[in-house]
Amino acid sequence: MGSSTSDNPILELIEGQIPEHVSSFEGTGQYAQGGASTCGLAALNAVRVVLGREKSGVEGVNLLERIITREAVDEIVAICARWASQLHLEVDDIAALPIFKNTLVLQFSEYQTAESSNFTALLRRLEKTSREKARSAAVVITRPPEIFTVFHVHTHTRRRSSIFAIFDSHPRPSKGINGASFCLFPTLAAASDYITGLLQIDPSLLSGGLQWEAQLLNHYSGHIFLASNSYNFDVDDVRSMYDANMDILELKSRLSDLEGRNKGLTSENSALLERVAQLEDASVVRQSHAESSLWEKEIGGSRGSSSPVPGPSNHRQALKLGTSSSNDVPNNIYRQISSDSKGHLGHGKAKSKSPLYYKECGEEADWEVAWRAQEEFDREHNALSSEMARLRDKVQVLFKCPVCFETYPEDFVAQIDSCRHKLCRRCMKEFTTSKLEEHRYPIICPICQTAQSVKEPGVITRGLVDQLGLTEAQYSTWTELELSQFSIILDCPKCRCSTFVDINDHKDMKLLMCPLRGCNHVWCKDCQRHVEPGTQHSCDGSLELDDLMKSRGWRYCPGCKTPTEKRDGHFCYVCGESIVRSAHQGDVGPAISRHYRRCNLFQY
Repeated sequence: MGSSTSDNPILELIEGQIPEHVSSFEGTGQYAQGGASTCGLAALNAVRVVLGREKSGVEGVNLLERIITREAVDEIVAICARWASQLHLEVDDIAALPIFKNTLVLQFSEYQTAESSNFTALLRRLEKTSREKARSAAVVITRPPEIFTVFHVHTHTRRRSSIFAIFDSHPRPSKGINGASFCLFPTLAAASDYITGLLQIDPSLLSGGLQWEAQLLNHYSGHIFLASNSYNFDVDDVRSMYDANMDILELKSRLSDLEGRNKGLTSENSALLERVAQLEDASVVRQSHAESSLWEKEIGGSRGSSSPVPGPSNHRQALKLGTSSSNDVPNNIYRQISSDSKGHLGHGKAKSKSPLYYKECGEEADWEVAWRAQEEFDREHNALSSEMARLRDKVQVLFKCPVCFETYPEDFVAQIDSCRHKLCRRCMKEFTTSKLEEHRYPIICPICQTAQSVKEPGVITRGLVDQLGLTEAQYSTWTELELSQFSIILDCPKCRCSTFVDINDHKDMKLLMCPLRGCNHVWCKDCQRHVEPGTQHSCDGSLELDDLMKSRGWRYCPGCKTPTEKRDGHFCYVCGESIVRSAHQGDVGPAISRHYRRCNLFQY
């Protein structure tokens, strides 16, 4: 993905200087904010925020410039932190919440296969709706488990009348997007190509064993929304509004969960009743087979081994006609194997004919049908078992946070690398922000703090902080505290600017120099006084005085050590030795003569 680095990428996009523009901010993705199933909330909230700003009077290029800022993205994804459930939310359920029902109007919805031609047709429908209503419109596209939003925004410029903007709360590392993002495209075709690449599916899956899952992934739903004309978008307390709507959504999800459980229990009860009926039928079959065997034994014993044994079919025919068979069958046998009103063997409960009867009649035996049904059942069972095992491997392992004791999937876990302790993202974020407010650094693992036996506790690192979704102010505080371990802030007294310098260099240097370009001011670290380059410095001024005296030719008075300029004096300016202490002229002359006999006044 490409993006512009200029000050006004929107105008460059309109003028055709760049093919697209991407604005993304680290730490703003839905996973950093809250639950892993909040993309639907973020998508609908993006529609409310963007169309609401247009309704308040921000239009065209100004609207596009506003929505690609960190402030707008934070406002959109803030609702994600209010939903911690892992249930996937449908667009229809989210749109029924008061916050969206009173602000947005559904214009059109469709369910189609995820093909480029269908995406193009959907965007054309979006563009047509936007132009007919003379205002921006949005379509929320759902391809489980992903939901994102496409906007058609009027620019009110001659060069290009509209821009397509795609809001996506999912990080896309393969595209260089590490948080929630706005991707802007100048044409419908460019936006359609991006969506097609985002939702593409491997065609080989459609012909494999996962056909029904692949068919689900190969379809999408689109919902086109407009801003409501009868609702004021300005809300004083947005957080309370979010919390109230999430409470409503949670109650609805609980009701849906209870209804699903009831449906599951009803289905399980029906399956158990069917199983009981099957067991009863199997019991009747076994009883019929036992009676048939007993009948053969009885007939064989009454006629002897050489007499032919009448078949069950002849015996049954005799029973049906109310007469005996061609062979005399003892009456006790007829009493034992009596016929019910329907002509079935047994005692009025048999529902299946005996295997011997089917064999005599040339019909297919029940056990052969059951055997083939069992083989088919085993094949289906093995296929479903392997599929369940594969899906079970993909299901996220649940994790129980040791702080709040809530259960989350592993995607919602924040782990400290050094000690390997895990917390849910919400608890880790709250703990980190509290320490940042106290300006504590480094931030020690909360679990290691409670364990007295830990010698080297874990420390929260920058990599973990990037995943928590801190605000810009909190992230700036973290950066300053992190740099304070290796650097120190240097305030230049001349240019009044501040910058970070290496802490070790700062300790070793006595004189400081501003590293900023165009300044190069030098001052003493101890007394903060300006120091001229190339000169010696002492905080008490002694070295500067020595330099001044040498440059002016001054000397220290040998008596009081006062800097003195030679005019009239009684000490030698060559060696600095005192010549005479008396002020009488009669004493001065002889003393000077005596001194210069041993001091060379001139150098030869």
